[in-house]
Amino acid sequence: MACVADQGPLAGVKVLEMCNVVSGPFATALLADQGATVIKVENPDGIGDLIRVGMPNAASVKGMNALFANVNRGKKSVVLNARTEDGCEAVKNLVKWADVLIQNFRPGAAERMGLGYADLKAQNEDLIYVSLTGVGDSGPYSQHQHLECTIQGITGVTHHAKSAEDGPSLLPNLVSDKVASLTVAQAVTSALFARSQGRGGQCVKLSMLECSMQFLWPDVYSNHTFLHDEAGQAPPFTAAFGLTKTADGEVCSMKLGILASYPPTFKVICDCLEPTSGAWSEAGNYKDGARRAENMAELVGEIEAAFRKRSTDEVMRDLDELAQISALSRVNTVQDALSDPQIKHIDCIQEVDCGDLGTLRQAKHAASFTGTPIAGVKRPPSYGEHTDEVLKNILGYDGERIQRMRERGVMGPEESVYDVVSRGGTAAEIGLYRAKAGMERCARLQKRQKTEAVVQDIVEQILDKVDKCAQ
Repeated sequence: MACVADQGPLAGVKVLEMCNVVSGPFATALLADQGATVIKVENPDGIGDLIRVGMPNAASVKGMNALFANVNRGKKSVVLNARTEDGCEAVKNLVKWADVLIQNFRPGAAERMGLGYADLKAQNEDLIYVSLTGVGDSGPYSQHQHLECTIQGITGVTHHAKSAEDGPSLLPNLVSDKVASLTVAQAVTSALFARSQGRGGQCVKLSMLECSMQFLWPDVYSNHTFLHDEAGQAPPFTAAFGLTKTADGEVCSMKLGILASYPPTFKVICDCLEPTSGAWSEAGNYKDGARRAENMAELVGEIEAAFRKRSTDEVMRDLDELAQISALSRVNTVQDALSDPQIKHIDCIQEVDCGDLGTLRQAKHAASFTGTPIAGVKRPPSYGEHTDEVLKNILGYDGERIQRMRERGVMGPEESVYDVVSRGGTAAEIGLYRAKAGMERCARLQKRQKTEAVVQDIVEQILDKVDKCAQ
């Protein structure tokens, strides 16, 4: 079976992805960045990945959502209905080709389709099989749907991020999803290394919940680390940081009270913000550490007033010496960050021509490799763009076989939602298509749940009869 040649430290590694949303797809995008060949198997419902489709004029182009584009770059997209005999066989044939399979189905879903680890290990003894769930395979929440908000809620980070005015607050970032992605990517490379040492394939299990708890533990849970009576409590490490208003924005640094308490940083503030009078350092109220501590509220107020007299650019210019000995930076908007001189200097934002999608702007892969340099940013795939190519070139299927599969609905409906977009469909038409696909997914889930309930009831009746017979 052929392998697509690529650049980077993972060139030659073949990954089969069966994931939706962010946690799994972003992990495989990172692997693709580093040179792995990634084939993404998408839902045959005419929509694909749940975050793929975007509404017109809502951070989307040609029906492709920006979030999908950001976490699916550099992959091949294949549409297969793995619940059909032909589709499941094709997936199993791809498993024979793959080094790694990553799925983020709900617990038990892969096994019901015949795509669990035990099923696929029989196809490929050396397969590295990664199962990423929301909160684990079992437990009181395991069969619930989990998104970023639920993981933040369970881990306590929403309470940790609370403000005095508004109470608990969700972090406006998919941090739980993305830290799971990073953990998956690291786990894959660890498993690949173990296999290269002759230790074979294996099943790797992770959950977003475990990844988040591991990620949050060093600082968020520092007060719950030592169980010794003398451990005590400490404020969050981030409590030392603060924002200070300027004439046209804000800067962030250690809190002004901390900077004023430390002689070297206080001297810089005095020299830079009051270079002629030296009033702060010479004034009786502030001339030594003890007196500054006694009058800190007044001193901080005066320093804040000095900041507000200057623009952000002037603060950064005048306090450049402070920035060199203590943390200090401007507070950018997201738009401002794109033109920040340091971000531009390290060239971490790249652009790639994506044909009908226009120019795509992306953050480049953060790690650079001197011996195995990676290729530049690559485009995300359109829905099912590589289905025929993969079936023909990797699996060796002929055109007649592929056509029969298509006629049987293995590759989804004749018209996808993206065809609706291409022919100029309205937002209402697109929304209706999405709603219909969502209802069909819910119907399948409800049908499965009813079936499981019936089976459970039958099992309980049988067990009850067995107990009565035993008595």
